[in-house]
Amino acid sequence: MRVIESGKINGNNNLELIERKYPKLNIEFINKCAFDVTNNQNNIKEILECDKLGKAFSEHLSNKLFKINNQL
Repeated sequence: MRVIESGKINGNNNLELIERKYPKLNIEFINKCAFDVTNNQNNIKEILECDKLGKAFSEHLSNKLFKINNQL
């Protein structure tokens, strides 16, 4: 999900889905994977291939995956 135009919203505003290029990669799925890295390593690799993922979050997921794969 990205902000196209910044501003304030309220209960009377509508949100419009413009495009869903990666239908599987919704916020719920990504968050579930991020909070259970051990059981979602392949899903996280797929998420990290998405070119629309923000850089900071991509780095965050990459670090989590690295830590899981390099535990003693």
